[in-house]
Amino acid sequence: MARKNNGKKKDFFCPILHKREKTEVIKGHIINKAIRGPGITIPQRKDVDRFFGEIEADFVLMLKNQGKEATDMAFSKPTEGGNIPKLYANGREQKYYTVPHNKGIIPDGYSRVPFFPQSYKPGGRDVVITSLDPPETLRFEVDLACTWQTLVSLIKAAHLTLVYLLGDRYIQSASGYFVGHDILGIFYEKVKEILDKDTVNKKRKEIVAALAVEYFSEFQNMVRPLTVPIKECVVQGTLIDRHFYICTDSKGNSPWWAMMVFVATPPLLSAILIPSFDDALTAGRFMDTMHSSSDMVLYTRNAHWERENPAPWSIGEQIEESVWPKSDFEQYI
Repeated sequence: MARKNNGKKKDFFCPILHKREKTEVIKGHIINKAIRGPGITIPQRKDVDRFFGEIEADFVLMLKNQGKEATDMAFSKPTEGGNIPKLYANGREQKYYTVPHNKGIIPDGYSRVPFFPQSYKPGGRDVVITSLDPPETLRFEVDLACTWQTLVSLIKAAHLTLVYLLGDRYIQSASGYFVGHDILGIFYEKVKEILDKDTVNKKRKEIVAALAVEYFSEFQNMVRPLTVPIKECVVQGTLIDRHFYICTDSKGNSPWWAMMVFVATPPLLSAILIPSFDDALTAGRFMDTMHSSSDMVLYTRNAHWERENPAPWSIGEQIEESVWPKSDFEQYI
């Protein structure tokens, strides 16, 4: 989401594409405006901000559907959108559509099944499926967990949080280049190249999704949702409280190999690992974490950033141990 700049172009260095050129620049939100966030903006390329905004739209709908029953979501009005539940009849997935209860003409070869979800009391709705006989069992299921849209949205939000807080010391670092250019920037360029060659293709979202699933599977271990409700967390989001965890070894003797950035997208609070890449040792530790397929134990210290202070980092002495659970990304492909 962004504010307009009336189409004027200016010389701008993009922290995602990592290149400087004349382009339209807007005030883009670090965390999507549609999410109940702080509303903080930074200068961003209009085309890049719009591209990732389309991806974030699906993530926003996922957040809005948190806590809803799958059955109620299946009968939601089209404008409420979001994650479309799958329907299983007698254990097998079925295509379906819904109609008002006991109204409308059902085509031959289809079956009408009455449903009375809470969102449509007392009138109810009917499910229409391609079956001659009403099924014995009918259930709806929906995935509201880690999707590729979640992964992309949270990595971008963490990256822009560091751009906002740390400025050039992060943007021009190996870490800033890796997350900005090598992860987000290359993905943007790959999609743009495909779409530029096929400007009439109406399946834009399908093209982006297919590439994203393949591309971001390598980075699935960067993001994890916190299981504690956001209202009960001491951390309320790095963008607001400037609170981090720094990742070290069990004795706290090794250099930082990653920063844990917290992104608040109510009702979800997520932790995102951003590499330090100070040397070969820290880079190797981060990449080992990316390639892990099992639960991992992370050793961290509390850290706080105060830009105004001569020594901006305040780092706690206590080492905390936490489990970084294995990724569930593959099951949502």
